[in-house]
Amino acid sequence: MTDVTVMQHAERLAKPSALRAGALIRALPLLFVTTVLSGAFLLFAVEPMFAKILLPHFGGSPAVWNTALIFYQVTLLAGYAYAHLLRTRFSPFAQVAIHGTLAVAVLLVLPIRVAPLHGDPSATPIASLLWLALIGIGLPFFVLSANSSLVQAWYARYTRGTTNPYWLFAASNLGSLVALIAYPLAIEPNSGLKLQSALWGAGYTLFAFQLIGCAALVLRTPRSVDSAASSAVTTLALEPAVTRKQVARWVFLAALPSSLMLGVTAHLEDVVAPIPLLWTLPLALYLVTFVVAFGLNRIVTRERVAGIAPYALLILVLAIVTGEQLSIQLQLGLHLAVFFAIALFCHMTLYAERPPEAKLTQFYLWLALGGALGGIFNALVAPQIFSTVVEYPLALVVAAFLLPRSAQPRDGIAQRIGDFIFPVLVAGLLVVVMITPQFFNGWIAADATAYAAATLVASSFVARPARFALSLAAILACAIFVPAWLGAEMLTVRDFFGVKHVTRNGNLHVLTHGATLHGIQSTLYGQERLPLSYYGKPGPLGDVFRYLGPRLSGAHVAVTGLGVGTVACYARPGQSWTFYEIDPQVVRIATDAHYFRYLSSCAPKAKIVLGDARLSLARVAAQSDALMILDAYSSDQVPLHLITKEAFDVYLAALAPHGVLAVHISNRYFDLSPVLAGIADAEGIVAYERVDDGLSRGRHVPGLSSSDWIVMARDAGDLGRLAADPRWRRIAADGSHRLWTDDYSSEIRVLRPLL
Repeated sequence: MTDVTVMQHAERLAKPSALRAGALIRALPLLFVTTVLSGAFLLFAVEPMFAKILLPHFGGSPAVWNTALIFYQVTLLAGYAYAHLLRTRFSPFAQVAIHGTLAVAVLLVLPIRVAPLHGDPSATPIASLLWLALIGIGLPFFVLSANSSLVQAWYARYTRGTTNPYWLFAASNLGSLVALIAYPLAIEPNSGLKLQSALWGAGYTLFAFQLIGCAALVLRTPRSVDSAASSAVTTLALEPAVTRKQVARWVFLAALPSSLMLGVTAHLEDVVAPIPLLWTLPLALYLVTFVVAFGLNRIVTRERVAGIAPYALLILVLAIVTGEQLSIQLQLGLHLAVFFAIALFCHMTLYAERPPEAKLTQFYLWLALGGALGGIFNALVAPQIFSTVVEYPLALVVAAFLLPRSAQPRDGIAQRIGDFIFPVLVAGLLVVVMITPQFFNGWIAADATAYAAATLVASSFVARPARFALSLAAILACAIFVPAWLGAEMLTVRDFFGVKHVTRNGNLHVLTHGATLHGIQSTLYGQERLPLSYYGKPGPLGDVFRYLGPRLSGAHVAVTGLGVGTVACYARPGQSWTFYEIDPQVVRIATDAHYFRYLSSCAPKAKIVLGDARLSLARVAAQSDALMILDAYSSDQVPLHLITKEAFDVYLAALAPHGVLAVHISNRYFDLSPVLAGIADAEGIVAYERVDDGLSRGRHVPGLSSSDWIVMARDAGDLGRLAADPRWRRIAADGSHRLWTDDYSSEIRVLRPLL
């Protein structure tokens, strides 16, 4: 055999090996992509699932949500720090061994569940919740938190010079986006928490195999490639270290969109409408900006976004300061579009300023810190220092400072002084117009025209970000603070439950929680004790007290949800009343006679129990309540854990043998009647509903609102003549809705048409 023949034969033998190697190389990116996608999906899916598991045990206290938020943020940061430590201090083999061991160890703690509770968790809710979260999802959440940046680092080491690992961050956020959409629309409506936990465990098992596959491919990479990668890492290590200025900029650019996302959500719920699942829209757009910035940046350029953003900001600011007298759809579109543009600009800037692959995990660690700081500021700090959602306009102003500066032929001391003088002049003119509108003799709508003129002036400052941003700050500050200074509102307070406003509307004092009405009282002499809003005597609650009146003599009445204390005006001598209220600010408002006098006038001896109603009732011995009124709302929504079968087990245990439950379910967005009908059937009790449109029956009273109530009892005879009133219809489950329990509930199943 000649040498030529031998070489040809060797080439033929080598071809299959080359083909297999090529297939392996082509499979490498796909496996890394699916691993990052599935890890991000699991991370985002476990957060709402575990929060729902905890809710019946801890109630709706802000300590629950804030503690859960802190746990998620801290664990996420720990995951990024761990990934950075592995990447910089350990060899590839050690990285795979350590992370692989932890990933497999997670299988030992599945399925996700709450450990048995010992003692009363409400006595130390924060410590108890942190402990349950740590042992319940601590290890899985930690491993998944580290997954994206660590897998990208692995991918970068062995494909250096041929691919950009940062695009995998786009894939990670795409996985999070899919989970965000899938959970409320597909997972929650079709499965209970036990099944969700089992499915999540199966998904994690698949993810673990994907991760092991990535590790195997990485460790089997040819030595020549590994040597080249090691050489590249050595070269990059000689580059200058990341400076503090770079770190501060990365943290800031990550914190601003995070803060703005929560700010726009709070603003829309407070001012526009508490639309169900509204929080998912800003969060979805937030994730999309990462996908675009890190994966589709050739389609959308940063310069184009920067050119549009300032003018979009101007339109939004004008809409905010003129009262946003636009349709809800237009307001939502405008706010979300501006948020998207600003977040996209920040994230595209981060991508443009990304470091070499050798510092990839460090880069993501600082991004995670920025995102956490932005979220914690809005969720924990802002409610303590601002009485309204000031952090949102503040973030808009900060974003205006970030916009690129146009080249200026002159930038002397006069120009810099002008950056402060012009905004001050804008603010001064606005204040003059707002406090002396008669100066214009009524020939223009002074405020609206002044704001329009101010924004037009501000538009000429776009080329100078400082002057432009300060002008926007002046306009927004006048709109926020001058009306309050002029006495347009009696009180505005805020806590972790949201913003509460007490306003004077003619002879009425009104309490609103965001954009939702929570109580009205007349100040006219002789009408101070007249129950208004949803509790009027011509309405359903009036029927309850009218028909049950004689049986309630000397009885105990329990009310979940205080509001302004309106129902106290149905109290009669000899009765005892207990209100259960979770928000201490609501208690202060309802008991302050300067704002509302229902409690002081009608039931001054009523007991008020502060805390979650369900947990409070479960801790109290059987009271034999003759009447229990369920009227707890969080903004415009009845908390889900208060309307499950297990919750009604608690209520019925406290109810007298012939007692009655009256449930307030008035709602613009959810039809809760089928939910209550299903629970009534499951409990073996009867339920009647009355939907009252008090404004269209020829008996309109100022301050009286339409309402929807359901009454329940163990027997129809317990309702007396109410069961025979034709305005009340008996309701029963028709099989179209699944029974709501602590294991299963779904808002999407009872959502009314929004358009």
